[in-house]
Amino acid sequence: MYCENCGERHADGAAFCLKCGIPAVKNNESVPAAGAAAESVPAVGGTTINLPPIKIPDSGQFNRFLNFEIMITPIIWKVIYVIGSVIIVIAMLVAMFTLGGAGGFFGGLFGGLIALIWYRIMCELMILLFSIHKELVGIRKK
Repeated sequence: MYCENCGERHADGAAFCLKCGIPAVKNNESVPAAGAAAESVPAVGGTTINLPPIKIPDSGQFNRFLNFEIMITPIIWKVIYVIGSVIIVIAMLVAMFTLGGAGGFFGGLFGGLIALIWYRIMCELMILLFSIHKELVGIRKK
């Protein structure tokens, strides 16, 4: 059975989702609202205290990492993008001020801007591949 809130798989008899803590739907019951209490406990004086569900840390996070359900490459690509952009800007400034005349200045500026745009597009395409993977994993869980 899968959680209707986060898509995490849990045992069929589970009362709550282990990832998000939302009460599990049993048979044809409706899902309680997000702020709904999970358990009522009688308190001193006859009043009732509503306790929220206890969130248990996701023990399967490392397993999801090992099964390539969690990708680290998009984070690496973002770091590579920042480093590459800094290098391109430095190269652009060097070209602008070391090449002779106005042609060298504007040529370095124009070339650097084109390089930054091209580099951004290539990095976005790489991250897009991993975004597609993430969406497919989400679809598979549902």
